[in-house]
Amino acid sequence: LRAYPEPALPALRPGAGLQSTIVMFAAANGKRQDFVTVDRTVVESIAWLNDGSAIVASEQDLGVALESQVFLHAWPGGKRSRITNDFNNYEAISASRVDATIALVRNTTISNIWLADAAGAPAKQLTSFTSPENSAFVAGAVDSSTVIYAAPSDRYLQVWMMNTSGGGSRTLTSGSIHSFGPN
Repeated sequence: LRAYPEPALPALRPGAGLQSTIVMFAAANGKRQDFVTVDRTVVESIAWLNDGSAIVASEQDLGVALESQVFLHAWPGGKRSRITNDFNNYEAISASRVDATIALVRNTTISNIWLADAAGAPAKQLTSFTSPENSAFVAGAVDSSTVIYAAPSDRYLQVWMMNTSGGGSRTLTSGSIHSFGPN
């Protein structure tokens, strides 16, 4: 078995200055060494690669993603590289001790919009999304003929509008910012 540089774990500082630090402890004396600190990020699970060259981590970086993604932190310098970039949620990372295999859990949420009548008429499905990259995050009825909702477009959530009688949707927002839509 390969000896890793030191045992490591994620530590979180919550609050306005949210930060996560990957902390290592010397096996010989328990001395703490902060390996890498990332702002506005929750590091959820970590594992050393089998060759000790990096720590792989599931992290929710609030500056760039809505879901936890997979990152590598190179040892010893700490250079951070993003491995995944999608609307799935990754967690429970582990790494093989004999080769370069990484195991993790990927959660995929696919959401569609339905229109229901408060008087009890049957609900009507308005969308048929098939992947998290275009699934609705939130939706709201403007009136009986118009729904607005937030869904991904070009890596960011945008606000969309659709007519409840059918037809396509059109975006109301754009750009490199998440727009969450109605509440």
